[in-house]
Amino acid sequence: GHLPKGVSLDKDIGKYKSSCKFNGKSKSLGRFDTVSEAEICYLKFKSSLVINASRNSECLDNPILAQALLRHANIMTNRIASLSV
Repeated sequence: GHLPKGVSLDKDIGKYKSSCKFNGKSKSLGRFDTVSEAEICYLKFKSSLVINASRNSECLDNPILAQALLRHANIMTNRIASLSV
């Protein structure tokens, strides 16, 4: 089956692994019993990166870019809310 971005199955332990590329390296975010838990972890981490990026100096000079990043973070937050039900 298809797993969401940032989620893979660790077949050795039968858990779902959440990971994300950050600064050119793969960062493990943890292992979870369900796909939803792993996806929520990935989305929370990714959303925080996007929000922080929207506040950097390049975005302060480019409000359109900052708004686009914040819209993207909002999409991830909405997905988290839908998974948390």
